[in-house]
Amino acid sequence: MKPSVSSNNSGFKSKIISRRRGRRRRRRTISTLRSLRRANEDSALIWKWNNRGFTLIEVLVSFVILAVGLLGLLEVVNVSLAHNLTNQLRSEGIAVADRTMNTIKMAPYDNIEVGTVSNYTICPINLGYKNYSVTTTISTINNSTSTKRIDVLVAWRHKEQRYTHSIVSLAAKKQ
Repeated sequence: MKPSVSSNNSGFKSKIISRRRGRRRRRRTISTLRSLRRANEDSALIWKWNNRGFTLIEVLVSFVILAVGLLGLLEVVNVSLAHNLTNQLRSEGIAVADRTMNTIKMAPYDNIEVGTVSNYTICPINLGYKNYSVTTTISTINNSTSTKRIDVLVAWRHKEQRYTHSIVSLAAKKQ
C-alpha cells in the first residue's frame, strides 16, 4: 500500500500510512519535520538567550579576576621601585665616599693629618634629600712617616636598616 500525503490546518505536510487491522483503519502520523522544527526553534531561542549579553555574575567575576591581576602587577611595581631606590642610595653613598677620598688624596701629603673625622653630607635623591654619615680615619702604617692609610666609611639608613660602604687607600710621600 502506498502512503498518501495530506495537509493539515497548520500547513505542515505529513505522511499518513494506512494499514488494515481487522476492520479499522488506523492512521499513524509521522511528524519528523514538526519535531525537527521544534528542536530548531528551541535551539534558536537558546542561541538568542545566550547572545543577549553578560550576566551580572559574569561581570562581577571578571572584575574580581581583573582586580587580582592588577593588584599583583602593582605589587611588582612597588617592589621594583623599592629596589631601585635602594640602588640609587647605594650609588650615591659610593659617590660620596669617592669624592671624600679624592679630596683627601688631592691634598699634599704633609696636610693629611692622622686621626678620625666624622661629618654628615646631605645629597638629593629623587625629590628628597638623604643624610650620609661620613667617617674618615687616617693612620700611619707600621709607624712609618712616609705612608698613611686612609679609610672612608659612609653610612646611611633606609627603611629601618643601616647600609655602609667603605673605601681604603694609601697615600705616600713623594721622594
